[in-house]
Amino acid sequence: MKKKNFIIIGALLLAICLFKTDVKAETEIKYGDVNGDGVVNEADASLIDEYLEDTIELNYKSQVRGDVDKDNKITRNDSKMIRKNIEGKIDLPVKMGDINEDGEITVEDMTMIQRWISEMQDLTEKQIIVADVTVDDEVNIADVTAIRRCIGTGLSLPDINGKPIVKGDDDDDDENDQIEKDETPKAEEKSEKISEVEKNPETGSKLYLYVISFLLVSGTALTVTYKYQKNNK
Repeated sequence: MKKKNFIIIGALLLAICLFKTDVKAETEIKYGDVNGDGVVNEADASLIDEYLEDTIELNYKSQVRGDVDKDNKITRNDSKMIRKNIEGKIDLPVKMGDINEDGEITVEDMTMIQRWISEMQDLTEKQIIVADVTVDDEVNIADVTAIRRCIGTGLSLPDINGKPIVKGDDDDDDENDQIEKDETPKAEEKSEKISEVEKNPETGSKLYLYVISFLLVSGTALTVTYKYQKNNK
């Protein structure tokens, strides 16, 4: 009897694990995939360029995916980093100024840049890309100064010209990932932090699909268990 109970519990746990994995895969943010087609390519970088030129409008979800340096803005650095990712030089998202990749911008990062400028230390191609915090295609004393300003002060890295992440009233509609200005009037905007999206990703109307999938897997597991019990009576 205990063996049968273990089988039932195991089957249910498996169903729950499959359900959670499916939800996680669906709600993860794919940085760089601005148009939401599942692939990061030149089309995504071009959309950011067009958005910054005011020729198209991006909805909130597209902006979140396009903010690959996670500075709560869409800037020319985002399209630049997407192109670097396409070339296989960096992974997305990227934290500018984090040379040693410890997740923080510290004195060690600043020192590594200083030593590289003085030809006392080598940096990888990826580290050189991340070190260009002023986004002028050069790593120099200006980058060191910018990092020094933000260490321990709470100040952000250089405020590169761009557009803050905003959410319009009609951005809950999943039909289009990018909206051209001549087709749809611009919605009223309000600021919202990306961190909130990461903590509470929207599942929208797809939630019912997760429930159905969970029930189907659970039902299959129970059916197999029932047949096993019947055959072993």
